[in-house]
Amino acid sequence: MRSPGLSAASSLVASLDASEATKQLRNEKTTIVQCARGALYYLRDIKDSEAVCEPLDGGDESTHTLASLWQVTGYDSDEDGLARDPRVTNVKRQRTSAGSSCSALVLQPSSALTAAIDKEPTAAERMLRKAFPLVSPHGTAHLEKALRELEKYELVCQGDDYADPECLATNSEALQYARAKAVVKGLTWSISASLASRGRGRTLERLKAEPFLGESNARKVLDIVETGTCEQHGATRRMTGAPAKLELASVLCLSAIRAGELVDDTRDPIRSIAELRARPDRLAKLGGGVRLQHSLAVHEDLQEPVPADDAIAMLRTVQEAVRALSIPHANGWHAEFVGGGRTRGFAGHDVDLLLSHAEEMASFLDGNGQPVFVINLLLEELERRGRVLPKTEAYHNKKTARYRHETPRPYLSDLHMANETSKGYENLHHDHHDKFFGIWRSARTSKLHRIDIVVCSHPEELPFARLGWTGTRTLNRMMRLRAIELGLYLGAHSITARGSQTPGSTTTQVVVEARPGRTPVTVTLQKLEPLPFEYVRSEEAILRVLACGTDDFINLVEPTNRNA
Repeated sequence: MRSPGLSAASSLVASLDASEATKQLRNEKTTIVQCARGALYYLRDIKDSEAVCEPLDGGDESTHTLASLWQVTGYDSDEDGLARDPRVTNVKRQRTSAGSSCSALVLQPSSALTAAIDKEPTAAERMLRKAFPLVSPHGTAHLEKALRELEKYELVCQGDDYADPECLATNSEALQYARAKAVVKGLTWSISASLASRGRGRTLERLKAEPFLGESNARKVLDIVETGTCEQHGATRRMTGAPAKLELASVLCLSAIRAGELVDDTRDPIRSIAELRARPDRLAKLGGGVRLQHSLAVHEDLQEPVPADDAIAMLRTVQEAVRALSIPHANGWHAEFVGGGRTRGFAGHDVDLLLSHAEEMASFLDGNGQPVFVINLLLEELERRGRVLPKTEAYHNKKTARYRHETPRPYLSDLHMANETSKGYENLHHDHHDKFFGIWRSARTSKLHRIDIVVCSHPEELPFARLGWTGTRTLNRMMRLRAIELGLYLGAHSITARGSQTPGSTTTQVVVEARPGRTPVTVTLQKLEPLPFEYVRSEEAILRVLACGTDDFINLVEPTNRNA
């Protein structure tokens, strides 16, 4: 008999040997089994020809016939364990012959399509099936806060991976804590209740079975739940300079690397914002100019949450201003909240806005064939109104893309898409939407707030801009990792084939539709060929592609479930 979700040749599962399983139970060894529907369980007991099983995701025990179970022999939930496993990076899928030379629509029998997508879920896939509400129903706020603190300490001590130009490397420790926080946020069971009813040992087993959460971090999670802290948390807080680095790195325009250099200076260390303010000589050496000086002066104001009235006023003012410009179809521009304003339902210490148009790009060509950028004209108007502080006074970072008018758009097939690492990292270097990061003065109170404005590069790229700029960073990373598992690259503008991982094949097949009752659809792509936009006209459609044409990731369609 075959496992319903895995090839008979796979080493992940084997027919359940009742005598061997009974021996493992006597020796208190963990045995994980898979039922006919593909769900994973702990094997708890064997009675005659039936097995008592407990769901890995939590829930009541249930009884299954031994003949309907397979033993999972290669399960590994340790950090990046599944991502490193070649069974994951070389996903087996139905492919056309190597001679295919163009994008083609392929209709496959439902049985063949089911075989292509019905497999042991990867860690990223399991995470994306969850929901991440702002407030967990299981009372994990204190635990999430502690894990976020650990992540922040790692970032300030070792650098913010790929966000700091000075440190282009993956901060694996920070990544572990970010993932652990997401795991806790997405749990469908209560850690406290499990500790009370099952004890520490079995609760530890359940946590270890969660994706991306190995034994070390699972133990830290339990320690925090039981005592309010863990050894690593306390040690990090006591670490020489760590709190000081965290404080200094919170200043806008001061990177974690620069903050670390200030604190670690053996001859003349700076250990607080107050000390840096009192040392204009050291401030001048940092090279931040008026931007850093202003950010330091108004630091406390910029750390305060943006009031709802101000956030709404920012949205309305930006939309009103862009529609008042002398540009083609100005009345068609639309402003919307992204970032925390969309996932939480309210702004944090900044406001993220996305501008888009159903017909127009982020720039248009003048009479001489030169691009005119909407963001430039908009900022001129907002500065004239006194809402945005100019670059001569404060932090004012603007980025525009000049080549979106080329056909085809070169950034849709950039070579870096094929060279993405297995960690799924990304930064703004490959985001070609026009954008502005700066300081806003409230018309109501004159207080200063941070504002980010993104102008969607092209109308058909809007779903990707919405998805990426809504976030969160950890969730985006998991979605990109999932795309990599499928031989794809998920960017800020498109889904693009990275190149076949199957020897002898030059194409990648993308399952677009596999829902019950619908005609199965697969699209064949050449290396660095974008998936046609007709298949990804919404965030939901993008999530469906990542779920191999299914609605497995349907929870994430609602933005308030994306607080990973």
